[in-house]
Amino acid sequence: MTVPKHMRIAAQQCLFHSYDEMINLTDRWRDFGFNFEQLFHTHSTLYTAIFDKKKHGEMMYKYLENSRKNTISTIMYMNVHILTPEQEAEHPEWHIRDKEGNTVRLYETYASCCMNSSWIEYFLGALDSLRDYELAGVFFDGPIYLKCYCPTCQAKFREATGKDLLTASEKDVKDYFFNLILTRKEQFYAKVKEVNPEWSCYYNEGLLYGLADADEFRRIYKHNDIIGTEGGFFFYDEPKKSPYFRCAINAKMTESFSNGEKPTVIFMAGDHKPWGWTLHTPAETQLCYASALANGSSVWYGIHCPPSNLDSVAGEAAKEIIHFDRDHDAVFQGTKSLAEVAIFYSFDTAKHYKSSQDATDFYSTGSATGDDTPFVGNYSESFMGAVDLVSQLHIPFDIVTELDAQNLQKYKVCILPNAAFLDDASCAAVRSFVAAGGLLIADGECACYNKQRPLERGNCALTELFGVKFSGTTRQYGNYNYFYLDGDFAFTTENIPRIPMVQTQICFDPAGCTVLAKSNEPLAGCYAAKPGDGIHPFLARNGFAMGTCYYFGGNFFENYNGFSNVLHRQLIARILAKHLDLDYCLSGDTGTRLLYSVRSAGGAGNEKKVLFSLINYTSGSRPIDEVVPLRNLEIHPKRKFSKVVSLVNGEPLTVRDDGTIEVPEIGRFDFILAE
Repeated sequence: MTVPKHMRIAAQQCLFHSYDEMINLTDRWRDFGFNFEQLFHTHSTLYTAIFDKKKHGEMMYKYLENSRKNTISTIMYMNVHILTPEQEAEHPEWHIRDKEGNTVRLYETYASCCMNSSWIEYFLGALDSLRDYELAGVFFDGPIYLKCYCPTCQAKFREATGKDLLTASEKDVKDYFFNLILTRKEQFYAKVKEVNPEWSCYYNEGLLYGLADADEFRRIYKHNDIIGTEGGFFFYDEPKKSPYFRCAINAKMTESFSNGEKPTVIFMAGDHKPWGWTLHTPAETQLCYASALANGSSVWYGIHCPPSNLDSVAGEAAKEIIHFDRDHDAVFQGTKSLAEVAIFYSFDTAKHYKSSQDATDFYSTGSATGDDTPFVGNYSESFMGAVDLVSQLHIPFDIVTELDAQNLQKYKVCILPNAAFLDDASCAAVRSFVAAGGLLIADGECACYNKQRPLERGNCALTELFGVKFSGTTRQYGNYNYFYLDGDFAFTTENIPRIPMVQTQICFDPAGCTVLAKSNEPLAGCYAAKPGDGIHPFLARNGFAMGTCYYFGGNFFENYNGFSNVLHRQLIARILAKHLDLDYCLSGDTGTRLLYSVRSAGGAGNEKKVLFSLINYTSGSRPIDEVVPLRNLEIHPKRKFSKVVSLVNGEPLTVRDDGTIEVPEIGRFDFILAE
């Protein structure tokens, strides 16, 4: 079957319950409002699952019959990264090994499976055995990009490269195993299509983890019929450090990666990670789910504990929002973003520049490069800083990458946060965007490198847009220095002549631009002396054809990610206000933790319907036990709607004579349908 654009997918990710509860679980899924199940628990051993027809075959027929009765379509889960305890004991040759020959374990528990071992033949046979069952598709959990030093891998590596695996360079080893994993994923995808070409096949892809560059992601795209990622697995770090937009930004990324051609799904763990038997608070549950809906994504809601744990306030909260999703399925089936601002995410930069990421169940924290690189910033922090800043301004935005850079033409603004490795095609797309009248805001080492060695491209590839010439040097500042906006600058901050300076300045000379801000000579300390005048160019504005570019010579967005300086946010707001007249402005008691998106609703033939999504993360703590309600919001569309309804309470909203939509109060979330 062809899966729909929008799905509600259930998942029971372990087996600690009785046979009767297992075989009849689809009764619960129907009651919750799900229409799909990513089936795991019927063929699981603890927390891993690979279908074995001899063990699970007869029972599977019965289970799928119950699924059909409950109108639940089934996607088969197949584990491709860990071995069952029985397999670990029986097949030591299947283990991934480190250089010392020790088994590499995942989750500190399970042996991981080698992609060069005879496990491959076993797994392909397991896929072949699925052909007798009525399924909608197959989901592969794995494989993970791991290195293996087992005897088989040593022999295969020497055969492929002519080098010794134990003494080869880190790059050679990493490239070999990365290519091996992609080859296996293509092989598994081809096998599924051989078994049943109508089945959808997809993987757990880490789109924001610097795992692959743009060319590699083009290859990855081809073996995913659905684009899915763990945007709803949290918290692995301290909750207060978790971005409130974590789910939303992952949903935006899947939408960009799919380019509107494939369904997208956010994998959302119902449990408070890493405590699998403790569910999220009701507020966190609904906020995460609503964030996915607000950005056009399906939701996979899975638990890693017995299904009886859903008989709780958290389970009821999940059921409530899944029912909301089900009841408005026609609205969510075909939504399409109406954002006028794009933030560019560079896969090449994420892989080849210094970067760090949050952990999930599947991907670990880490850095894409070592400390010996010449880079002056952290790309992931720059990107997240741009996302946070624009989100706090309540400006709807999309993500654009190298894979869909041509789509820049439909936006009015492009923000390029330190996209250091920008390929020629993306640079051309950015130039065309600005030349046609677009507004570009960039910072850092944007377009200064190639992904090939040597790193240096020379000068910045977009220097003609910025109107600057880089000197090749940087200047370091303690976090007690300032920059000064030019007195003629139209959007200076009233009565505050000094604005906090970023920590790293990239030195440049004007080459046709207007210098709007300069930094002072670095101070020795916060109480060392009176700050001097601005003398070093920091912010440049330049006209290019019909468009305008603003360039910050330093790690502006990375600095915002760490310090969230209000004056920096106000400065970007003033730049945008000077050039951008939004079609759907939001004002009033918005706070800074309200996620706002605008989409057309209802699919083809319903382009006149608009869906406004308001997700309220305003709270005094994290995890959020309950949100602080926001009141007296106003949406200011350029067009006047005749009918506006809150989907949460079913009540019509007031539309003033000038078209302003009054939103009296937002609790956890609301979706407002206007037509």
